[in-house]
Amino acid sequence: MRRVSRILVADDDPTVLRSVRRALVAAGHAVEEAEDGAVALARLRAASFDVVVTDLEMPNLDGFGLLKAVRASYPGLPVIVVTARNTVAECARAMRAGAADFLTKPFHPSDLTAAVEAAVGERSVPATQTSTSRGANVLIGDSAKLREVLEVVERVAPTEATVLIRGETGTGKELVARLLHGLSPRAASPLVAVNCGALAESLVESELFGHVRGAFTGATDRRAGRFLQADRGTIFLDEIGDLPMPAQVKLLRVLQEREIVPVGSDRPTKVDVRVLAATHRDLAAMVAAGGFRADLYYRLEVVVVSLPPLRERPADIPALVARFVDKHGARYGRTIRLTSGALAALAARGWPGNVRELENVIERLVLIAKREVVTEDELPPEDGVPSRGASPAPIASPAPPRPDAGAVAAAQPASLPEAMADYERRLIEEALLKTGGNKQQAAALLGINRTTLVEKLKRLRRD
Repeated sequence: MRRVSRILVADDDPTVLRSVRRALVAAGHAVEEAEDGAVALARLRAASFDVVVTDLEMPNLDGFGLLKAVRASYPGLPVIVVTARNTVAECARAMRAGAADFLTKPFHPSDLTAAVEAAVGERSVPATQTSTSRGANVLIGDSAKLREVLEVVERVAPTEATVLIRGETGTGKELVARLLHGLSPRAASPLVAVNCGALAESLVESELFGHVRGAFTGATDRRAGRFLQADRGTIFLDEIGDLPMPAQVKLLRVLQEREIVPVGSDRPTKVDVRVLAATHRDLAAMVAAGGFRADLYYRLEVVVVSLPPLRERPADIPALVARFVDKHGARYGRTIRLTSGALAALAARGWPGNVRELENVIERLVLIAKREVVTEDELPPEDGVPSRGASPAPIASPAPPRPDAGAVAAAQPASLPEAMADYERRLIEEALLKTGGNKQQAAALLGINRTTLVEKLKRLRRD
């Protein structure tokens, strides 16, 4: 039986307190209330809690004051901020102050419970496990490129526009989707996230659009798909470039007609869903190569939010490092500080894994640093994985004897596909070597999802 988590909720609105209590108790948590930040601090001194949920605007001591006090006296205690002032600037300010998450009123109860459970899980992960990066971390920073992204998000969020979010792996595409939903009139309805690359091709249509009983072998009951689950809310289609062609056709119909047809049915069902999509791929190039439908691409590209890679906003690295040092220092009970030389060295790196990779480096330093002050010489070596679009560095080897022309012709690959397959094999082998065989991390370095990597490995073994 899992331990019951204790949640402290601070809000001066009795109606909000009741609704938050109801949602969290229904999810199996124990809840204690406080009508302002000062009362919440008194509760914290009297008892221990797993998470604090606080409003920003309260008398006596507001949410920012409470957040600052918690970070100073209880650094390992996650704080989730909720507010009616749904602006990106407010969200960024809360994250810079150390909030674990940020919700705007009104919010769906499932979003609240998911945020609380994520915070509880983050706090309770054993030190022997590898943590995952919290999406909110990419908000940290004040570079011109990041401000441009947030300005677009703030303008587009209140609308019904379909948004295509582009960016390399680890830049925070899902966070942008959460922001777009949370700052929209749909915030009180669900946000349903779907990783298109993780869906089995044979089940994509059933997963997205549902199926009726008897639609296929094993379909013993009717099942609502992800679009129906997101009705009146938002659906986030991550890695949209991995969606198979048959599903692309059906998705286009949904965007055009605002209705779905479950597998095995001939009756369309109307849905009221805002669609957000994300990809690390070049969809325009995929359209030109015949790998993605042009009409679907134009439907998705109503508004484009392009996330800059971390190497293009090095000025944000010190603030990100400070956040990660604080976060993982609290988790592992260790305190470190990076010298200005160490920060400069980190800012000069290429960061193919972006913010996610930076967090992994800082977590490693918190765990293994020998001294509290970390210098440039103590930084782990740079992985050297090429950035997307860059060619890998050649592998040095002794020059072979110069063969005659006939031997050269015989040694060359018979075709372009063979050469490409050999190049792909080498990239995969290098990624697995760098990650010690960890497929999830290797996939992230390669810019593909784990399912795709596993399929490629199976094919390479057959070849």
